[in-house]
Amino acid sequence: SVCMNLTSANVSFDCQGYTIDGTDIGSSDAFYSYPASQIDKNLAVKNCTLNDWANGIYFRNSNYINISYVTGSSNSYGVYLRASDYINLTYTTFNNGVVGVELYDTSYSNVINVTTNSNSWYGLNFNRNDNTNVINSTFKENTRYDVNFYATTDTQCINTFTNVTGSNNHPIKLILEP
Repeated sequence: SVCMNLTSANVSFDCQGYTIDGTDIGSSDAFYSYPASQIDKNLAVKNCTLNDWANGIYFRNSNYINISYVTGSSNSYGVYLRASDYINLTYTTFNNGVVGVELYDTSYSNVINVTTNSNSWYGLNFNRNDNTNVINSTFKENTRYDVNFYATTDTQCINTFTNVTGSNNHPIKLILEP
């Protein structure tokens, strides 16, 4: 089930600090956008608390995304963004789920001041992305990995991690060697 299916372009949703509480159903999304092909959607979600969803936010094939001041817990995926470009994910926190944030096959994105702690798999699952900046973010005490990084091409290694902290306050750095 989907709570907010964002089918139109140029949509900005401000929860004004309210909670959108799910029902712990396996295939449920608080916010959802999945057009048939990749298009410029210009979507914004801000000032929300999203709890107990399969996906707090699931956007696929949707370019120009702004997600800010969104928190949540007990979601399978706090934020799952796939095949989408030009993403700004700022001041978000997703704890006590399975995966805090997943970026899959995205480009030209910024992950700034994001916190994901105590998730049962990953804090940040960073899969086949390029030209993405992860800045001033914390991924701690996630069971499998604080950050899982996967690339299949050289261009998917064009990313930066600046002031990123993992478990036990250890720095997480992206070091590329030829």
